[in-house]
Amino acid sequence: MKISTVIVIAALFALVFGAGEPAKYLTIGVGAEHIGRGCAGTADRNSVFAPFYNPALVSARGKPSIGFGNLFLGLGRRMYYAAFATQIRDEAGVGVVWVHSSVADVERRDIDGNITGEVNNSNDAVYFSFAKEVYGGLHAGLGVQYVQSNIENLNAYSAGLAGGIFYELKKYGVIVGASATNISLELKWNSSDYYDDGRTSRDKLPLFLRFGGEKRGTVKSVNYKFDADIFLIGDRELSYSVGAECSPHESFVVTFGVRDGRFSAGFGLNIRLGFFKRISFGYAISAQPYGVPPMHVVEIRFDLK
Repeated sequence: MKISTVIVIAALFALVFGAGEPAKYLTIGVGAEHIGRGCAGTADRNSVFAPFYNPALVSARGKPSIGFGNLFLGLGRRMYYAAFATQIRDEAGVGVVWVHSSVADVERRDIDGNITGEVNNSNDAVYFSFAKEVYGGLHAGLGVQYVQSNIENLNAYSAGLAGGIFYELKKYGVIVGASATNISLELKWNSSDYYDDGRTSRDKLPLFLRFGGEKRGTVKSVNYKFDADIFLIGDRELSYSVGAECSPHESFVVTFGVRDGRFSAGFGLNIRLGFFKRISFGYAISAQPYGVPPMHVVEIRFDLK
């Protein structure tokens, strides 16, 4: 194996996984409205992206919804996602979210520093959830996760579990929820295809715990909701997010929020067309740490009648 390839692979591990933390891209969040509210989503039951935040939230959600989005990140990073969720029967629902991430324009160089091409790399994650109301406003959900990472011809993948609950106090317009994702996820890497004395290494994904609440209401025909989440990533990283959303008209939504002191904002436009109950166009911008340029999100969602 060429030493240049060794250097490239080592650099990519640090770049893609984020300072030794595997699947760091899964902490960024999906959904323009969620990101606009500081990435809060543990208690937002109407979101098509519910499987990503809390598997229980696909319960009793109504008609099918489909969503697609693209995140524009700094440092050559790319990320996009797709989602589907629907109610099936007896207050039960199912949903799936797919997230893809990669780094563009990573150059491969030989030992003399000459460019020999670009390095292929990608990360994918799939969240599948099933949920149901189990008793008087208490909903529970179970999820299956699949993650896969590729660097050149080096591949690693793993399957694990996710779970969540939420309780709705309809009289007060309040929902509280909790979820756990990345349960038993571990990436196994084998470098024997590149190096004669190749070895196997393992990257255990940190458990992701979320606790959150949401308050909804209407004031003078203006619909609003407030969200707050606390995240515990592994055993060493604690984060928070707070956000708000208001809709002065059914065709327009404004969001704003804070995550760990970094501000975010966004808006959405809703239209009715044909057999669609609603077609929504969303945008959000979120400040990033370490002086990285802000993240931009564009999205389209379809809600069926």
